[in-house]
Amino acid sequence: MKPTLLPSVQSILDSVSSSTGKGFEFREKRDLLVHAPLKLARGGMPAHIIYFNPTHGQALNHLVAHECGHVLRMWSVPERERLIPKLSEENHNTALLQIVEDIPELAQSMPIEKLVGLINTQYQGLVQQLVSMPPDIMIEYWLYDDFPDLRSCQQISLQLQRIEALKGLDSQISRRASAKIVAASNTMSYCYFRLVGLHIGQNLVSPYSGSVYINRGKELAEITAREYRNDYSGDIAMINRWAVFFELQDWFSWTGFEDVPPDYFDNE
Repeated sequence: MKPTLLPSVQSILDSVSSSTGKGFEFREKRDLLVHAPLKLARGGMPAHIIYFNPTHGQALNHLVAHECGHVLRMWSVPERERLIPKLSEENHNTALLQIVEDIPELAQSMPIEKLVGLINTQYQGLVQQLVSMPPDIMIEYWLYDDFPDLRSCQQISLQLQRIEALKGLDSQISRRASAKIVAASNTMSYCYFRLVGLHIGQNLVSPYSGSVYINRGKELAEITAREYRNDYSGDIAMINRWAVFFELQDWFSWTGFEDVPPDYFDNE
């Protein structure tokens, strides 16, 4: 059942349908935390799929609009330029080699089978954060500037996101993760909340006061503000820039949107 959404969000959905030639199917998923993932329809799929948690309330308007922002950015370029990240076996092995020094210490606190699963989850999560956050910043700017009626929903959603991100500062959680992954994740989050907060006139980074991630986070924020070209090609360029900043450029690669198998994301 489709959730009730604000007229401005419906207008954004209509823009996506007009651009892509396909409508939407909404699927309820109550274990979602602070996202409303959108599965883009490949050539043979009849509709885009949005997964949503009905308990998100008004924040859902922002979450859906935000996901649509990613689609509109992608469809603003020719099909041959619609690249998306992928994780190959080579990428996976490269990442493991870079964090292997953390494994002996982590292995002391859990069985090796559980450790392998944990490391894989952290690796995939960090790459997802890396390839999402640069365009996320631009999309938040767009929503704030162009849809004033969504600002209250945006604020609620950003607070939920920040609560989730701040879990990365918990020392108990950090001790169960690769030091490289923890540092990169927290630095990315600081950069994101700093830039979005500055744009909307709110201090979203005060909880990071005194943390070891501030200096690198400010440096990344300055690079992002200075170098970002606000279009889909600019998204890819900035994602690659962040990857070099964290020495993660070999943790993922790029492929054509239509080259991804049609059953992708079916675990959702």
